[in-house]
Amino acid sequence: MRIQTTPFFLSNPHDTDDASAANVKRLGQYQTNHEFDEDWLQDLIHTHPSLLPSREIEPVYDRLIPVSRELPCPSGYLDNLYVTPEGYLVLAECKLWRNPESRRKVIAQIMDYAKDFAGWDYDDLMMAINQANKTKLDNPLYEAVTNESDVIDEIAFVDQVSKNLRLGRHMLLIVGDGIQENMESLTEHVQKHMGLHFTLGLIEIGLFEFEDKGMMVIPRVIARTTLLERAVIRIEQSGTDIQVSEPAQQTQKTSSSRTTLSEAAFFEKLPENNPAGAIWLQNILPQLADIGITYDVKKTLILRYIPDGETSFNLGYIETNGRFQTGNATWKPYELGKIDLAYEYLQNFADILKNGSFVKNDKPTECYVAVDGRTLNISDIEGKDAEFINVISNYITSLKKNLID
Repeated sequence: MRIQTTPFFLSNPHDTDDASAANVKRLGQYQTNHEFDEDWLQDLIHTHPSLLPSREIEPVYDRLIPVSRELPCPSGYLDNLYVTPEGYLVLAECKLWRNPESRRKVIAQIMDYAKDFAGWDYDDLMMAINQANKTKLDNPLYEAVTNESDVIDEIAFVDQVSKNLRLGRHMLLIVGDGIQENMESLTEHVQKHMGLHFTLGLIEIGLFEFEDKGMMVIPRVIARTTLLERAVIRIEQSGTDIQVSEPAQQTQKTSSSRTTLSEAAFFEKLPENNPAGAIWLQNILPQLADIGITYDVKKTLILRYIPDGETSFNLGYIETNGRFQTGNATWKPYELGKIDLAYEYLQNFADILKNGSFVKNDKPTECYVAVDGRTLNISDIEGKDAEFINVISNYITSLKKNLID
């Protein structure tokens, strides 16, 4: 159970009796005042998309670009639509939780919108965006991202959005002023009993207004789902009865091994950019797991050794183009006063590679493995599996001997 308490404002933390209760404004408190209604909340998150902590739910959604409000769909009007520079869509519904009918229907409603999107092709989406924005652009979605520095080219962008539409792969966000416990339970039920390509997140927006000092907005991720294989969903008229049929021959996974959208995206892009390297990585990861190496995927795949469940030693990270960046391997040993262990690991790594070298810079942590003077690529390690595993095994032994045991 969560209890909302009053925050205090301190003009000078060192003075006694200087704490004053802040004037807290919660959207749900405005039963009759329409200044803070759902339209206001929609406009707030459209104007300030950074208020939505989407990256905390899925790293692949690290920067949201607002596209439309009140987007017309077969099932109704979607409150807010966003896109990332890489072509991942976010569908958001805003609800003030003083309305119990909205609380009961909101998850079913946003799933209906997800189903609508899955039935669209790229042109259908463009028509809806032009209708919402009252424009006549050929590609209004790409127009929204053209000012971003890292936007992909238009053809690749259209292909990515089209693939996501076809797969129903989106982030669904329910944004409100106070997420109710029964809503969290329903989301947990969805996560437990079905696997869909979309990721569902519940975000609570807290408003704290200090007199003459403006307003503070505090978003919180209340709940989220993870990505599994596609299932078939049926939502009853009541909006609260969700039934799911699992796909045939679905591989059973534990909760700890569920696939995130970021991971799925990584393992799709790597074969496109580096087919041979992708095969190598697929083969080497189980061997690394046998010696205690784990990985997690944000926008890159990070190899880690976590001996105590908390202290993380990075072995490097792999980008979707196949580059293997090793500079972060120095960070934790440097912090612990044993950077020489990381240097030894990187030197041994370079020694097994043809034309490999260990590059040192002025800053002790800016060191890395290179091949022919360029950044290491996973293709450079092909045929060196046994040597690579041996290098990492020796590094683990050194860590245990000098830092862990």
